[in-house]
Amino acid sequence: MKDLTIELDKHVTVLVGGNGIGKSAVLRAFKWTTLNKWDGGANEFITWEEAEAEVTLVFGKHTLVRRKNKDSNNYIFDGQTYMAG
Repeated sequence: MKDLTIELDKHVTVLVGGNGIGKSAVLRAFKWTTLNKWDGGANEFITWEEAEAEVTLVFGKHTLVRRKNKDSNNYIFDGQTYMAG
């Protein structure tokens, strides 16, 4: 999946759909971004020969970006870069 935007309800959001459409990938992206943890190898989110993986979460006026590529592994919070790890 290249780009996906999901607007979450402030109470409950339910992900439903058939097998293999990305429900678990969405949950893994949240886990990777918020906890710096992933299921599997260190390059799990860089697959199919992609050069970079990025997840952006927007909370009100704040933006958190989690970005990993071959040369860096960073968080960017409201424009300020922090090294992950």
